[in-house]
Amino acid sequence: MSLLAWRLDVAHVDPLSTLNFLSGGNPRFASGMSVPLRAVSGHRDTGFTSCPGTILYGALPAIARETAAFGGPKLYSPLVRGAVGAPVRFTARLSAALPWTVTVTDSLGAVVATGTGSGTAVDFTWDATLAAPGSYSWRIDAGTSVRPATGTLGGGTTAALALQQVTASRLTFSPNGDGKDEETRISYTLTRQATVTASLTLPDGTLVASLFTDTKPAGRNSFVFRGQGMADGEYRIVLTATAGAKVVTASVSIVVNRTLAGFGASPSSFSPNADGHLDTVSFPFSLAYPVEAQMRILSGTAVLATPFAGPLAVGPQKLGWDGTTATGGRAPDGAYKAELKVTDALGPVTQTVPVWVDTVAPRLRALSLARLRFTLSEPARVTFTINGRRIVRQSKRGTFHVVFAGTPRRVTAVALDAAGNRSRTLGLP
Repeated sequence: MSLLAWRLDVAHVDPLSTLNFLSGGNPRFASGMSVPLRAVSGHRDTGFTSCPGTILYGALPAIARETAAFGGPKLYSPLVRGAVGAPVRFTARLSAALPWTVTVTDSLGAVVATGTGSGTAVDFTWDATLAAPGSYSWRIDAGTSVRPATGTLGGGTTAALALQQVTASRLTFSPNGDGKDEETRISYTLTRQATVTASLTLPDGTLVASLFTDTKPAGRNSFVFRGQGMADGEYRIVLTATAGAKVVTASVSIVVNRTLAGFGASPSSFSPNADGHLDTVSFPFSLAYPVEAQMRILSGTAVLATPFAGPLAVGPQKLGWDGTTATGGRAPDGAYKAELKVTDALGPVTQTVPVWVDTVAPRLRALSLARLRFTLSEPARVTFTINGRRIVRQSKRGTFHVVFAGTPRRVTAVALDAAGNRSRTLGLP
C-alpha cells in the first residue's frame, strides 16, 4: 500500500481517478486507440488474460481507496496550458483544502510571477504576453506536508518571425445595418510575439486608414473589421509584424458591398395546402444598385426550386414561393433555406434565410375540460372561449393548464400554429 501511495504521489495521480492512454497495439486494443484505465488497475484491463486473478482483481477498488487515504494530503493533476508570449494557466487539485502558491522563476532564479489561494482547486494564470523569450521554472506548493509539483516551460531557440494564414471570415460583407453579414473577422498566425500594425488600403496600396498597432502573442490572433463609413469597393487588410529588426507583411483582400439589404422571409413557416391561409411565403429585400438576381430553395445542399432568376432594379423588392418544386410537385414538410444571390459591378453577394413548410395541423387534446387541462402537439396560439369570455395564449408543446376564476360550463378551444394550420375545435358541453 505504501509503495502504491508513494509512486502515485510522485506522479501526482489520484488513486481513485481514471486516465486515458494510447495503446501501443495488442490483440485487445489496436495501436493508437485511446484506452481508459483506472489508476489502480489489473493486467486484464489491458489484455486478454485473467491476471491478477479473480480475488485480487475484485479487491482493486478497495486497494485504491486505502491508497488514497494513506499518508498526508496530496496534490493531483498539475497542468500547465499556454506558452511564453501568451497567458499561461496553472491548475491542480488538492485532496484537502489548503493554502497554495504558484511560483514562476526565470533562468537566473528571479521570481517573475506568483499566485496564491486556498481550497482544493489550484487555478492561477500568469500573463506571459510580454515575458522575454527563454526558459522558466514553475512550482506549485501547498505546505510542507504536500509533495510540490514542478516543471519548466519556454526555452529552446526563439522561432523565426513569420506571419501566416491570413484569412477573412467573409471576403464580401455588408455593413448596412440590416444585421446580416455586417462584419468580417480577420485571423492570422504569428510564429512568435511581435508588434502588429493593421492597415486598410486600396488594391493599389493607397492607404485608407490605420486600424491599430498592438503587441500580439505567438499563435492564432484575430480582430473584427466592421467597415462603418467605408464606401463600397475592393480593399486590402495589410498586416505588418515587427520583432526586433525583423519585419514581415501579409494581406487579405475584402469587398465592402451594401447592394443587398433586409433579405427575410414572411412568414418563416407557411402551409402550401391551398386552404387560402398562408399558402405562400414572401421574401422582401432592398437593392442599392441594379443587379442580376437568382433565388433558390435549398434542401441541405440540393436545389429544390428556383422561384426567380433575372434582372432587378434599385429599390424595395419582394419575391415569393408557393411551395412548388422544380419538378412541379409540392415540397414535403420540412426545413429549407431560401438563397438569394445578387451580382453587380463589385461581384456577387449571397444571403440565406430559413423557411419551413408545414401542412400538419396542431393536435389539441383535452385532458380535462372541467379542469382546463390540455395537451398540444406543437407550439401554437390557442384561443379559448370559456363561459363566453375569450382567452388567447401562446402555448408550448406538451401539457398546460388554463387559469380561470369560476366553474367552466361552456368551453371551446382551437389552436393555430405558425404556418396557419388550424386544429379541430374542442367543446364542452
